[in-house]
Amino acid sequence: MCRFVEVSENGNFDLQVKVVQAASEQRPRESIRLYMQLVENLIRQRGGKNCVQAAGYLRPVHEIYLRLGESHTWETLIANLREQYRNLPALREELDRAGL
Repeated sequence: MCRFVEVSENGNFDLQVKVVQAASEQRPRESIRLYMQLVENLIRQRGGKNCVQAAGYLRPVHEIYLRLGESHTWETLIANLREQYRNLPALREELDRAGL
């Protein structure tokens, strides 16, 4: 059995993303959890580039929730994220641009 490690704030994002992507089919909930760690780490680092990346990592989270038939859970998650970071206009803009 594969054990997942926590996503580090300043670790190798490319490797972490590959691990998360590989997990999405067999371990969708674990994949969501790890994607959200990446998203939160990027948002905490602030900056437009990080917000673009964070929005990009939210797309597969949305797709996984849809595949699981949990669109309501997705809607709650994205609404909470928007509320939590309402003071970050760059993030709001990227989420809007990504249709999230």
